Amino acid sequence: MATAPAADIRVVDVPDRSRFEVRVDGEVAGFTEYRRCPGLIAFVHTLIDPRFEGRGLAWRAGIPLAGQLGAKDPPRRAAD
Repeated sequence: MATAPAADIRVVDVPDRSRFEVRVDGEVAGFTEYRRCPGLIAFVHTLIDPRFEGRGLAWRAGIPLAGQLGAKDPPRRAAD
């Protein structure tokens, strides 16, 4: 039985649109918009295409790049 290849998931900062895009196999699967100020990134809106829901992509969008953009603390979910 063959196993399906793992999807290529990438998070790309698109600063001119103030958002991170989550791309799955090159296709934009969703995005999270942000507002920046020194030492803080506020994630203000996240949208994931329904075809890609249930994969944890919305949460994944902010983690890899937040530190590179100057956030002092890692992203936290509102419920944390």
